[in-house]
Amino acid sequence: MVELNLRRDGNEVVVYWLSLLLFTSLGSFILWIFLYKIVWRTWKTRKINQRKKSMRKVIKRTFFGKVKHVIGVGLSYVFMFALFIGIPIFCFYVAVPTWLDLPAVFTGNYAEVTGHLTNNVTVDMSGKSWGYPYYAYIDGEFYYSLVPLDSFEDLTITVNYLPHTKVIVDIL
Repeated sequence: MVELNLRRDGNEVVVYWLSLLLFTSLGSFILWIFLYKIVWRTWKTRKINQRKKSMRKVIKRTFFGKVKHVIGVGLSYVFMFALFIGIPIFCFYVAVPTWLDLPAVFTGNYAEVTGHLTNNVTVDMSGKSWGYPYYAYIDGEFYYSLVPLDSFEDLTITVNYLPHTKVIVDIL
């Protein structure tokens, strides 16, 4: 049996920590901007005395002016929702499995699977993207890898992997 220890390589640790720190900090930063600027500032600057009413300048608009105003306001709300809610949700969607794998990284208690490597795919990493360049299907389950698995094609192998992100750590 061929034993290949990927933990000595160190690449998966770099990608793991970059993913953890990048998506957690980006999601938290944008969410805090949203909470401070929109929620806190709006609550802080609310009118204390509701009896005082300021004079508003009434602008008479044509029908198309009203439609343009409604569409502009609607699009601004959609943009704010996508920016301040959508990006943090996506970042936490990526970061939460990484946080859940943190105890396994510290303790070394990885999940283990033994199965038949049915298919593996290599992705061209042209420097414009980052991540895992190799993908493997072991008994129909999808896993990520940092080393090529071509030599294990159509063999029964045992791998240790991170349970939530499905990143292969050891090939036994």
